[in-house]
Amino acid sequence: MNPTTATLALYQMAGSSYDNPIVSIALRNFLVQLPLVLLVLLGGAVLCLLRWRRSPWVSLLMLGALFLYFIAAVIAPGQPLLFSWLASETDYSTANILTTILSFLLSAARALAWALAIIAAFGWRGEQVRQPVKAVYQ
Repeated sequence: MNPTTATLALYQMAGSSYDNPIVSIALRNFLVQLPLVLLVLLGGAVLCLLRWRRSPWVSLLMLGALFLYFIAAVIAPGQPLLFSWLASETDYSTANILTTILSFLLSAARALAWALAIIAAFGWRGEQVRQPVKAVYQ
């Protein structure tokens, strides 16, 4: 199945038509971004699981960060679809408020994911004996 056929299948499953450019753009972005994002997140999760015994807290924090990144990657491309649907079902201001709240929650999830990843990277470093740097030219 080529990407055009897959996109058309998603349009038909969603009951959408090519008349709505917001749906077209959102689905295209979703289909283009998601496979690569999933591949990277899956690779990160495998690395976390492989290093679990060596550093369980770091692995747990990174798995939490990867999960939040995954949620944001799946939900974010659907925001235009949600806005389009809400605008057709409710008034424009309600749709705007609800999508703004969703946007804030997605930003908060991304920020928390970054915080978890940074804490995992730097939070559990033991005290290392610092060796003086030897001069290159003696």
